[in-house]
Amino acid sequence: MVTISMTGDTRVQNSMLHMAARTQDMRPAFSAVYKEMLAMFSDTFQSEGGRKGMARWAPLSPQYRKWKSIRYPGMGILTRSGMLRSSIASRGAGHRKILAPTFMIVGTSNRYAGYHQSGVVGRLPSRPFIRPSAEDIRIWTRLVMEFIRGRFGVR
Repeated sequence: MVTISMTGDTRVQNSMLHMAARTQDMRPAFSAVYKEMLAMFSDTFQSEGGRKGMARWAPLSPQYRKWKSIRYPGMGILTRSGMLRSSIASRGAGHRKILAPTFMIVGTSNRYAGYHQSGVVGRLPSRPFIRPSAEDIRIWTRLVMEFIRGRFGVR
């Protein structure tokens, strides 16, 4: 809820309240941002973290790489069963999406996601799959600003 309190000119107060009312439901903008996020997550897994000039994820340890190549041939880093990837990048089991009027939440409830995202000291390197680039943030900001400008008839 937006509360504006002002003494004096009611025209300014009315104008501010009008602007606040026009931007109280941001779900259309969040929906556009969400689509971009899904593409980002997918690209991040496809490039093993090395998208848009970012460093790739840490390589697998030699021992684990050998084990994985025998049991899961051709599967990339952070991909064994595909559950983690689908839970964040393609609305699979564990995918979390809330697009509310004033906020959005996108993520995964996959039980081992946090270990991969942040790493485990001495055991598992951090391989962040939720890692927006500066360009991603600019795109998301542009989408939100276009929505807001559209609400006010400004292009």
